[in-house]
Amino acid sequence: MLQLFVEEIRILNRITTPDDSGGESASYEESESMWRARVSPVKGGYSQDQAGMQSTDSIRIVGEVRDDIRVRDRLVYQDSVWEISSVTKINGIGTIPDYLRVDASMVEEVEA
Repeated sequence: MLQLFVEEIRILNRITTPDDSGGESASYEESESMWRARVSPVKGGYSQDQAGMQSTDSIRIVGEVRDDIRVRDRLVYQDSVWEISSVTKINGIGTIPDYLRVDASMVEEVEA
């Protein structure tokens, strides 16, 4: 087990259901277990919306491989909810185990 992974992160798995207009609606269900991982801020993220270019807060998470983490799932870390934009499995070498690298952007702050 890697000792560097010290942050505890809650995983919110995305569940979709068809809606009446032919699209889908999403809800999120909390995973039964926490993910222990290392979290680093990523600078320079931007998104485009109706108001124009907006700065976004982003993080990169490196942690143990899990099968229940997918793009568009959400994470709760510190006082914010983050939406996953990419999940990459990195193959370890020798005594270094496989690990996941996950990028996510903040979607909302959690009320204390």
